[in-house]
Amino acid sequence: MASAPSTADHRITRPADVPLGPTVRTVVASATRLVASTIRFVAFWLAVALPFCQFALVVDGLAGDRSLVLVALLGVNVLALVVGHDYRR
Repeated sequence: MASAPSTADHRITRPADVPLGPTVRTVVASATRLVASTIRFVAFWLAVALPFCQFALVVDGLAGDRSLVLVALLGVNVLALVVGHDYRR
């Protein structure tokens, strides 16, 4: 007399095409996009606000070290314009 096969011998396996969840690569990619978006956001608004500081320096006068500060602000403004150029595109 033959006995029925035991169900304890059967193992449940996961199909290979079913993802288990987010991989490290997708988490790193999402974090990179978030950081890049934040940097573009800050650079864009810095590029908008810096000309007001530069205008105040020019109106108040460029005596002594203030001309160096104005040149530094112009450099930071150009950098902010380049970095923040693609914000919301």
